[in-house]
Amino acid sequence: MKFHQFQKIRKYYRFFLGVILAFWFVSLLYKPAIPEGGEIFRQIHQAPTQTDTQAAEFAYTRTGKDYWVEPVFDYKLYGLVVSKNHMKSLLDPYQRQFDARIKDFCVVWGKNATSGIMQKVKVRNSNFTCHYFSDNDQVWSDFDHEALSNNHLLANNPLVIKTLQRVEVGDQIKLGGLLANYYQDRSKKDLIRATSTTRTDTGNGACETFFVQEAEILKRSTPLRSAFFNLVQILFPWLLALWMVLWAIEFRWELKK
Repeated sequence: MKFHQFQKIRKYYRFFLGVILAFWFVSLLYKPAIPEGGEIFRQIHQAPTQTDTQAAEFAYTRTGKDYWVEPVFDYKLYGLVVSKNHMKSLLDPYQRQFDARIKDFCVVWGKNATSGIMQKVKVRNSNFTCHYFSDNDQVWSDFDHEALSNNHLLANNPLVIKTLQRVEVGDQIKLGGLLANYYQDRSKKDLIRATSTTRTDTGNGACETFFVQEAEILKRSTPLRSAFFNLVQILFPWLLALWMVLWAIEFRWELKK
């Protein structure tokens, strides 16, 4: 590339930086909304149901890798999605390449969903964890810490997978299937993740590993806002990477002067 060609490119990369920052700030303003308590379906009032299972162990393949599933309980969950992770994030190559999970959903039910308290609680998902907090002592005291779960979602039914991928923050959902442990191989020597079997535990191992066999979105929250937010989350790392490339080119030309 000749220097005069680079000068043309240099005119635009600052524009890309502005686009990045604008998209980021706008996305913060237009995050998917958590519905108020009066908008919650009656099914969301109830806690998840967990019963003994007759399901046998089974194997399935996802993204070219074989996994072995050990069912523990039958499980049905009605809940309000308050956070989720982005399994195909450019910033997390582990999730994109080596993980059987479809998504992680942080879900609430009962009074956490119906009282409007989620308007005052901040929630976010990292790789394997749902983090929630409030600076208000009264809100923290009123929050039912046993009416929230972080769910690692597995599935092999294409229709179920499509539904799970369409779920957005603020949606009210119904999921049915199996709480299960899953392994990298049939020998069970390589445990990937064991499931929690109680809603009262905390910390490492407290998440439900949920092999989903049926999925339904009972009510969507703000589909247009959710679509915009997700678009920004996808575009942001690519625009940032492009800006870094252009900055590196400029730096090299400056050295050559």
